[in-house]
Amino acid sequence: MRLSKTLAFALTGLLSISGFAACDNGKADSARETPVETPVDETPVDQTPVDETPVDETPVDETPVDETPVAPAYPEGPYGTGYNGIIENLSFFDPLTGATPRLSDYYKNPNVSVLVISSAAGWCTACMYEAWDMVDVYNKYKDRGLEILYTLYEDRNAEPIFQPGDDDDAINADLSFFNGWANNLGKAIGLPLRKTNYPLVVDRDFVLEPYYNQGATPLTLIVRTSDMRIIYRQVGYAAGTVEQLVKTHLN
Repeated sequence: MRLSKTLAFALTGLLSISGFAACDNGKADSARETPVETPVDETPVDQTPVDETPVDETPVDETPVDETPVAPAYPEGPYGTGYNGIIENLSFFDPLTGATPRLSDYYKNPNVSVLVISSAAGWCTACMYEAWDMVDVYNKYKDRGLEILYTLYEDRNAEPIFQPGDDDDAINADLSFFNGWANNLGKAIGLPLRKTNYPLVVDRDFVLEPYYNQGATPLTLIVRTSDMRIIYRQVGYAAGTVEQLVKTHLN
């Protein structure tokens, strides 16, 4: 009886050891699997010297690039004052803004094919009629490539206006005359009041004087902006003449 119990105990222990061993054998079998031989990387080592140049840490200039188109160079002389002559790059004065527009502003301007330049004086009755009529001409043709530059060189008393060195009283008087002309076209000649709808500037140095070929006012020049050549010159005013010529040369 004791032997049976002893034998049973021994068998039980043996079975326990055998089960434990079986688990170990499973792990051991796994560990004893044939190892995978990873190929040795025989790629040559890059022995290029390291670039130790200091990194440029200068801040990047992020100022926006000025993409304003560069104006074409104004035609070179010789310049002329009559038909087919190249008009000089004259400048004028805008008393309301202080700007000094130049004829180069119109050279090869894609929006302007014909430039009418008028030279007038405050005492000139014919100039008043021309300035009044120009409102209609500008309305009709400005969208087809017409520009007008209407200049005044003297006031009603035949005095030059906006001269360097003028005192405040003289400047105020000139402003009163200039604004009165711009806003009351027709008043002095019995026509309905109009305002200028085209650029009005001052020729304070009378730079257009050499273009007069007679002692009469106004002077009207028609300039082709593709080459700044004078294609018409008129001294005095004949209603309708300028409009007919403008139509002929527009885009």
